[in-house]
Amino acid sequence: MLSNEVFGLEETGKLLQQFLESDNHSHNHDGYELVDVLSKNLSNTHPGQFLPILHSCFVQFIRKNAVEGYNGFTITKHFNGFSSDEYLDKLLDIYEQLLLRFSSNLAVIAPMVDELLSLNNETSLAMAFSSMAEHPELHSHIIESLVANSSTIEKYLQGSVEYYFLKMLKSWYLTLDSMKAEEYQRRVLSYVSSSDFLANKEKKYSKMPFPHLWHEKWELICNTLPDNGLLPEMKKCAGELQRRFGRKFIVERDRHGITSAVYCGGLTDDATYATFSPAVWLSSFLKLNETKSWHFNRKPIDLRAHADAFKKCVAAAPVKFKDFVFEISQMKDINLDYLISGIEGLLDGGVDIDEMWPLASRFICTEYASANSFSFGQIAGHYFKTDNKYIDMILPVVVDVMALPPDERLTAYSDNKTESKLEDIVNNMLTRAINSEQGRALELLIQLASIPKRRKQAYEIITNAIPSLNQCLRTLPVHYLYVKDHFDESMYFPLLKECLSYLGAEALVLRGDAVQWCFYHKPEVVCDYIERIEKDPKSHVILSQICFYGLCVDNQRDKCGELLERILSHNDEHVIATIVKVSMKMFADPDYMPYSRAYLERFVTDGREEVVDSYCLYCDELPIEAFNFYRQLAKSLKSQKHRDIHSQLEYVTKCIASYPVECYKFVQEQDYTSIEEQWIADDEVVKVLLKIYGKMKEDDEASLNEIMDMFDEFIFRGNRVIYSAVEKLG
Repeated sequence: MLSNEVFGLEETGKLLQQFLESDNHSHNHDGYELVDVLSKNLSNTHPGQFLPILHSCFVQFIRKNAVEGYNGFTITKHFNGFSSDEYLDKLLDIYEQLLLRFSSNLAVIAPMVDELLSLNNETSLAMAFSSMAEHPELHSHIIESLVANSSTIEKYLQGSVEYYFLKMLKSWYLTLDSMKAEEYQRRVLSYVSSSDFLANKEKKYSKMPFPHLWHEKWELICNTLPDNGLLPEMKKCAGELQRRFGRKFIVERDRHGITSAVYCGGLTDDATYATFSPAVWLSSFLKLNETKSWHFNRKPIDLRAHADAFKKCVAAAPVKFKDFVFEISQMKDINLDYLISGIEGLLDGGVDIDEMWPLASRFICTEYASANSFSFGQIAGHYFKTDNKYIDMILPVVVDVMALPPDERLTAYSDNKTESKLEDIVNNMLTRAINSEQGRALELLIQLASIPKRRKQAYEIITNAIPSLNQCLRTLPVHYLYVKDHFDESMYFPLLKECLSYLGAEALVLRGDAVQWCFYHKPEVVCDYIERIEKDPKSHVILSQICFYGLCVDNQRDKCGELLERILSHNDEHVIATIVKVSMKMFADPDYMPYSRAYLERFVTDGREEVVDSYCLYCDELPIEAFNFYRQLAKSLKSQKHRDIHSQLEYVTKCIASYPVECYKFVQEQDYTSIEEQWIADDEVVKVLLKIYGKMKEDDEASLNEIMDMFDEFIFRGNRVIYSAVEKLG
């Protein structure tokens, strides 16, 4: 490692991948050396280089080993509560801590968060939400889409994902301005769960006719909203629910920091399933069918859950079940779901693909793949991991499925995109594509591109298919091929140009990074596209940022400056607020400082709420040396009765040591006492004033009388912080 860091990090990545794929980590003699020693050391000495390697290992492992779960997410057996062990937990903790460490670096964290969310896996979602909670303002567009409606929110109030989702929402809420905070509260007020009106017919455990009514709404209130600053309607609702339930429900982190919660919908729990012998499984296969039901409520037994449990057991002990799976493949009275689960389990467990081909090939046909695209993808995916002779037999089926006429979900959405936000449009397009038969076939082709010898073949098939693909499906290659394991510059950019000729502004959300790079270095790929989408106002927020960053790119600064001015001439509030935000963030960079200063001075008198909010919310990004510049800007800001002052006070706190008197003057000039419901802000203001007072005692006694007058005003209002300080002095 000391002599060749790059080689050492690459070799560590390979060892970690092998470690994750091994069957028994706790007794692996390499566990201590690899996790406790090497990984911990690298996370401290080379965190920036080690994070992408660790991220890639976990993503690849989840992609290969995730199985369908019980809450709408996939799960990974190595990370669930029954299978997790000491070294896996420690490795997950290291990964989580690195994500948190780089959570403020959008360039690093955004692609990782996107990838973790796209996996739709309980472990990956928990990791993503944990990172997003550190700096939720960087991911506002994603979070807003997650709370867009009740059904989306309810999806994440499940299993161990729930804790991280609620923690992220609570952190995000604290960054919202008054208008958006009110909007979120109203969403919570209108929240309806699918379990709200489940009747309690037998009344065994509760006398309430609807025991689950408003339970999830109460969880949202308890875990995401503070006690103060609530709407009158929310205060009333919270009071009613407090009386109904008698206590607050605070969701806590379970023992396994980032693990999957497993809920069994089959006959028994996972621990009991793990004791089943092949004979017991065979007996259950022969006895259970759609006519069987639970004796106490007469509801049908979930055969799919029973099959999934079988798959999990086979994957955990392939040697034990291999002959049994081959045996039931010859039985005509065995439900096909059980055989398919057995095949998937053996493949997941690492049985050689040559040995499995006689069974797998029975399901490699267009008829089965189109009707059971998920299972087909699970089976075929194992044959698309490395180059082999079976790929050429599977590819025609994949191409046939990809060419099937799109169903109503794809066509209706493509023709009528009703969402107002570009991010919502893109999220829905990707979701619909991924969940379609054609999309799953296309994902297999994208997976094929990860095999170096097959990459050209995969790109050619996808590129040739682009003109005939549905609009939603075109999002997949644009988004997923622009990653390390699939990317090829000579083939990706021609494919991107072809896709862009059909896509609108949504491509900027999909792969704004690729469009940005091409605009600077390969303009011929995107120039026609950008010229076309400039006419779409939805593109302006992202385009304006691309242009801003291009102001310091040789040979492109003039073009970027001209396009940016055309966009700004529309005087769109959201675009100008975004430029203010970016200018704040880039002010510390010497190359961008002149542009940042010019734009911040240009728009400071714009009194529209979102623009003023940007000046207030992102000032903490400025360097300490810019304090007096910001103070002058702040004098021209339009005052609002409802203001978010937290970031301003954070910035002031950083600057007290260098500019104590100026910080006091700034607080005085901002007149925080004029804020409506001022008591919400008083505590923060007083804490900052006390810090200023402590510094002024050392450096400048001349202003002490002035600041004491301000303290008198807070004492008159009965502020608890100042009273506490006075008591300590007494």
